[in-house]
Amino acid sequence: MISLNQLLHFSKSGVSTILQSKDILDIDCFWDKELSRANKDRLFGCSFNDLNSERSGVYGAKVQGLIGSHAYSVLRAVLCNGKRFVVVRNPWGMSEWTGRWSDGAKEWTQEWLRLLPELGHEFGDDGQFVMECMSLDRLRPLTQTLCRYRLAGLLLAYRQDHTL
Repeated sequence: MISLNQLLHFSKSGVSTILQSKDILDIDCFWDKELSRANKDRLFGCSFNDLNSERSGVYGAKVQGLIGSHAYSVLRAVLCNGKRFVVVRNPWGMSEWTGRWSDGAKEWTQEWLRLLPELGHEFGDDGQFVMECMSLDRLRPLTQTLCRYRLAGLLLAYRQDHTL
């Protein structure tokens, strides 16, 4: 099976960029001009570094369900009821975010549960989860590093289970 990175490398019809979240100075501009276009004319992947297991003695520790040094796909960015959300997927199809707005979290009131279709999300242990992007600080736990690939006139179809 070919990975998304390999596919993009061979396609030669786009521009790949690695972004450090600390370098995003204007989250509003980044949302409007970049992230809101996820899977329309650009693809996004994200990750954060592993925790230092030498200090803690804990190997493979997760941060609110997320795995360090592991790639996640940004499926879409959605403005819903005045809030910004990203719908993210673990390509393994398991192990999800357990923080705010995770499946079944207290933030999902009856009002918000009715808006799930607008986000295009269903609860389930399927590796797909929702995170709110209120500010850059809320974006940082998952996105220490963002990989953006802008498509240039190429209709690119890929299966969601490809790795980034």
